[in-house]
Amino acid sequence: MEVEEHFYQDNPRVGPGDAWTTLPGVNYCFLGNGRIQAAVQVCSKESGTPVGLLIMDPEKFGPKSRALSFDPASGLRPTMVTIETEEGPCSPKVNQVKARWVQKEGLPAVKVTWKGQGLRRRRRGHAQEKNSSRLQRSS
Repeated sequence: MEVEEHFYQDNPRVGPGDAWTTLPGVNYCFLGNGRIQAAVQVCSKESGTPVGLLIMDPEKFGPKSRALSFDPASGLRPTMVTIETEEGPCSPKVNQVKARWVQKEGLPAVKVTWKGQGLRRRRRGHAQEKNSSRLQRSS
């Protein structure tokens, strides 16, 4: 671990709420196998993206704002799943999202469930086998 990884000059209170280290109502489900590291952010309060995906360099630990999938202007919102329906787009809402750990092909995976606009949707994500640097999403 590099010295710079312990100290940083970012102010997490500037920019999108997703940059905050201690978001109210947030939980993280970390996925990885040494070649890839990711975290699914599940937030039940208005301050952050309800379901966001942080993709990180497994060799460097740092603040969320330095994640590869973090946008300085909109945080993790671009990583959130949106389903197009006849009534319009359907995305997870903060008060309708739940996450839990499950097993997928013998590997730990996170299962996210939400309801909205007459839909109920589940998504699972996990890191593939040890030698892969890919994440897999499944319905």
